[in-house]
Amino acid sequence: MTDSGERSAIFYYIVGAVQYEELKNIPTLYLPLTVPVHWTALYFVGDFYPMTNLPTILSGDGFKANGRPLIDNEIQLCRQFLRENFVPLKTKTRGSYGLKHVVENAVKTYISNGALIAAAILEGYKYEQDGINAHIYCRQKQKWETRRRSGFVWWLLTRKFKDSPAKDLQEDVKWDIEQGFDGVSYRDLRDRISSVPRDTSAALDALKEVYKLYRNR
Repeated sequence: MTDSGERSAIFYYIVGAVQYEELKNIPTLYLPLTVPVHWTALYFVGDFYPMTNLPTILSGDGFKANGRPLIDNEIQLCRQFLRENFVPLKTKTRGSYGLKHVVENAVKTYISNGALIAAAILEGYKYEQDGINAHIYCRQKQKWETRRRSGFVWWLLTRKFKDSPAKDLQEDVKWDIEQGFDGVSYRDLRDRISSVPRDTSAALDALKEVYKLYRNR
């Protein structure tokens, strides 16, 4: 017999309405006919990761059958880090083992090679297996890509300008951000340009024209 807590969890599993966070502390559920179901089988919708989405030989040790188990908390930390700091590419650029150390340095805790690979797969990154490791098709975001996504400066950074004074201004702002500029408004950027000890009239003219586009969007 199941107790009321287990029956409740089974019900929510069937209707697909329960949050994984509410189930992960339940070690084993018993469905009718006394079939045991471990909670890892309940990853099925939303931010859960269906086990069928991951290679069957993937373990905490990477592509190694019967290796250490994947740890959900490590995977979630990697997924968040990738979302905030990396973007997908069409070519392979980073090895999983090296990238997992980047995550460890950022989150200050151990991350397994397999957890990093699993996170990349679940976030939709292309990958290529290389022994127990993987090559991940990704690149690190530039500093401007991690900024707060609002305000005139963010709008300017995300426009697709052809070769023009506006395009030159956009590239200058990206460089300024790498040097520490953190302004968000037209006034912030105007003051930044005006503070440069050289002739900035062309840049200020370009700024005015771009700001008109922003106001009329």
